[in-house]
Amino acid sequence: KEVKLLHEVLNENEIILHLAQGEFQNARWLIVATNSRLLLLNKIPFGELKRQDIPYKSIKRVDHKLGLIFANITLTTETGTIFVDDIEKNDVAKLVQMVTDFISSPSSATSNNAAEDKYSRLETLADLKNKGILTEEEFKAEKAKKLG
Repeated sequence: KEVKLLHEVLNENEIILHLAQGEFQNARWLIVATNSRLLLLNKIPFGELKRQDIPYKSIKRVDHKLGLIFANITLTTETGTIFVDDIEKNDVAKLVQMVTDFISSPSSATSNNAAEDKYSRLETLADLKNKGILTEEEFKAEKAKKLG
């Protein structure tokens, strides 16, 4: 449900690099890693879209802890600490690497991500479809946009 609302929260030139799900504030949230920030989104049934914007420049440190099946991430920001639990292990590895790249070298990470080719973006879309986050129709529509 949150994926369908991404167009409302993304900036014009913002690129989705990775999507995952995790437990935040006692609910399941969509974790969106873009080329400029992390977004945490939660659509309340029959209610508003709750969101937490975390610009990479505000993140001072990222830590993670692996469990048997799931893992968690702790983000230390300028304004406090954010804990996200019950994230799939594979997603945690990707998220931690992205955030680490951005906070250790913001300018090179931005330029590297800007150069990301359309095929890796398609791979992300295919992953979303395989996880059941996107329908076949949504996948085809987004694919057509990416291939321009």
